[in-house]
Amino acid sequence: MIKKLGKLALFILDYMLSYFSIKERYNPFEIKNITLKNRIFNEKIDDELVEFYLTKLYSKESDSLGRVWRSYRNTKPQSGLKLLVFAGLFNFYKYYSLKRQISKNYVYPNWHMDPISDKSLPLLRHNFVRSSMYLERMEVKTIWEFARFQELLSLALIYNKTKDDVCKQEYLDRIKDFISVNPVGYGPNWMCAMEVAIRAINLIYSLSFISRTLDKSDLELINKFISESYQFICNNLENKFEINNHYLSNIAGLLVISNYFSLDSDWWEREFIKLVNSQFNNDGSNFECSTSYHCLSLELLKIGFEELSDSGREQISEKLINACGFVDDFYVDSESKHRIGDDDSGKIIKTIFDYQRSSSSNVPLEG
Repeated sequence: MIKKLGKLALFILDYMLSYFSIKERYNPFEIKNITLKNRIFNEKIDDELVEFYLTKLYSKESDSLGRVWRSYRNTKPQSGLKLLVFAGLFNFYKYYSLKRQISKNYVYPNWHMDPISDKSLPLLRHNFVRSSMYLERMEVKTIWEFARFQELLSLALIYNKTKDDVCKQEYLDRIKDFISVNPVGYGPNWMCAMEVAIRAINLIYSLSFISRTLDKSDLELINKFISESYQFICNNLENKFEINNHYLSNIAGLLVISNYFSLDSDWWEREFIKLVNSQFNNDGSNFECSTSYHCLSLELLKIGFEELSDSGREQISEKLINACGFVDDFYVDSESKHRIGDDDSGKIIKTIFDYQRSSSSNVPLEG
């Protein structure tokens, strides 16, 4: 597993350091070489940006959907009582067991709060939460965005370069806190299998840079959580009605998890190839007719492509080449694009490199 994580680490860093805008055609089997390999571990993270970014993370602020920094800090004391009432005695015990492992300096977020309305969704079974969302007139996407574990990848990257124990502790505290107050199948963060898949992808990618330094008990806890996420996605596949980027994310997540645990992924591979061929047209465009969803689905395509066998890659390589090239048609420059169709500014992977690459980011670095 360590060897696989090492290879995955190389892919992730290449992926993050590459731009979607690709001016020339390339061998699809050299996807990992879109950028020069010698940039990967030599890429300097600006010290001032690291300080700013960590300050935001430690205080539980997040640039929700890439628009503005908002606070998710929990202003009310956490209580395990609602876990006992809604999620049972086992999850109540797990809550207190994990809370004892979290550092005293950790700032607790509210994983169930929409910072725009300042309201929280209840810890009901996942299929009953949506009715509360409609009654409260809340935006659940801001809750989901914060719970995608995207910050974990940045924390792991920064720790890998700085060996800052505070950074590593924040990494572990976030995971334990989330698991303790988000029991599998309960609350807003289990409403959508797509969000579960994105969370698992970011968690597994982050492990590529930090797993060697984790205690056995912490790694076992994380692996169990990933395994539970896998089972949840399998039981809640979003293919009952319209087949769109949600189902594509489900299968991409299952591919990543399957390869992480060395499980048989033949069926997921066949399904992923089928989805790519149905959702991406021959000219590289995406069937959802949205520039933003094209980029989101392209992220999933690139992530899933890395998990396929050589024969599987060969079947969709042309689609990947054309989908990457199609982005050139609607990008004004490397920083901005024409926006057509639905757009929620969501991303699968977002790291500190995104802020460093863009000097004119719509995220204000001065806070």
